Amino acid sequence: MAIWDPILKPLGRQRALYYRQLATLLGAGVPITRSLETLTQNFPQSLLRRATRRMLDTVRSGKTLSEAMLATDLFPELEIALIRAGEKSGSIDKILLNLADYLESMSRLIRELVGKCLYPVGILACAVYVPAVVQFFVRGSITLFWLTFFGEIGVGVGIVLVLLGLRSLRQSEVAGCSFDYTVGRIPFIGSFYEKVALARWALALRALYSAGVGLRDAVVIAGEASGNRWFAARMRAAQSQIDEGRTLTEALTLAGCIPATAMSMISTGEEGGELDQMLGKVQEYTEEDLRNGGKRLATAAYLLILFGYIGVMVFLIFTMMSGYIGMMNEVMPR
Repeated sequence: MAIWDPILKPLGRQRALYYRQLATLLGAGVPITRSLETLTQNFPQSLLRRATRRMLDTVRSGKTLSEAMLATDLFPELEIALIRAGEKSGSIDKILLNLADYLESMSRLIRELVGKCLYPVGILACAVYVPAVVQFFVRGSITLFWLTFFGEIGVGVGIVLVLLGLRSLRQSEVAGCSFDYTVGRIPFIGSFYEKVALARWALALRALYSAGVGLRDAVVIAGEASGNRWFAARMRAAQSQIDEGRTLTEALTLAGCIPATAMSMISTGEEGGELDQMLGKVQEYTEEDLRNGGKRLATAAYLLILFGYIGVMVFLIFTMMSGYIGMMNEVMPR
């Protein structure tokens, strides 16, 4: 599962609203079938309304909510795994509320990043047309305009194809593990990438542990739910250490994928018998760190785009001067 949801899946904030409404209905004692019926009638997002109708039919046939969600192919593995754990423990309404809080937090973070980068990207995208406009007025040629236009389309298509290729590559266990490990080593981006996985892992582990799932199994399930194959592989290694009699803190320390600050919180929670609460703190701390890191990443992206804009302006100056000199050479008598 990718860190960010596929384009065709409902946005995180839409799923957050969906989970919050479903949690409210279930928490009030409304049966699951009646709750789904209510959502099919009242939920504002059409894609989720249609999915809920299919889920309702599946639940009526005797399947669980998590099985019904899995059949729609619209909900990420993390969310289905947590809801499955909530069904087993009888705390599904609490799990749904935790999911809603997490998705709202991540949606805010993504909106902040997009908001900071959208303006300079738009300016740069428009700026590359300036030389083409100048050439049109100086020489009456629109060749450069069309080259720029189709060049931008080509770049966009290329980016989409690369992303689809990387997504396909991550489906393989070995290649996906190597990919996630490599991305995690990239300056700026790698830290952000791994912290997203850590936040999801902490959310999943807290929910599973609170639902009564044993640490041995919960660690691995949460690792798979993190969306990071390398992280999941390290959690399987931690499970082996737990099987040998080590504590969670010792196993995670040997796994070597949890930052020191988070490890300190987990160790304190395990020793004090408040592991679920400290995992919640790990999630909150990591999400706050993500917001701060996202701001730094957005600033770096802004500076990179700014330098690109300056480069375009320099190119524009040379183009204008070249066009002016060419025009002067054409009108000056030889």
